[in-house]
Amino acid sequence: MKNILVPTDFSNNAFHALNYASELLKNEECNFFLLNVFTEKKGFKNKRVEGNSEAFSKKLEADSQVNLKRILLKIKKQRDNQKHTYRLISEQNELIVVINGLIAEHGIDLIVMGNKGKKSSIPIFLGSTATKTLHVVKKCPVLTVPKSSKFSILKEIAFVTDFKK
Repeated sequence: MKNILVPTDFSNNAFHALNYASELLKNEECNFFLLNVFTEKKGFKNKRVEGNSEAFSKKLEADSQVNLKRILLKIKKQRDNQKHTYRLISEQNELIVVINGLIAEHGIDLIVMGNKGKKSSIPIFLGSTATKTLHVVKKCPVLTVPKSSKFSILKEIAFVTDFKK
């Protein structure tokens, strides 16, 4: 059974990546780990809770969990595949820290993430989150799915390198 990690910020791009991975792996038994990370620094959709930091953290976590459940219902409605199971993970931390921990804890075989490509050193191809993930994650392959891609059987794969190895 394959373990697939799909980070989400609840954007259309992130859902597109999940949908793409579901189609790509439709004939494989897979555990999909749907991950949302949040931090107080960024807030969640710029919402603020009056009071202390703990109350704000709880609000961020509750919002994250509600939105993960919404994504789960949406993907199950679009692709009811008995070979796919889903686990929802909501964490307060930095994305890369959580990803590296989940790779070790759950034996993640593949990370699939959406790609906006707006704030990158290579803006045509990769967004800043995808670029950072590719740069930092060393123990697991990462598949970035451009927002405009349509699913088709893969014939070519581009391998990203920094030429350090």
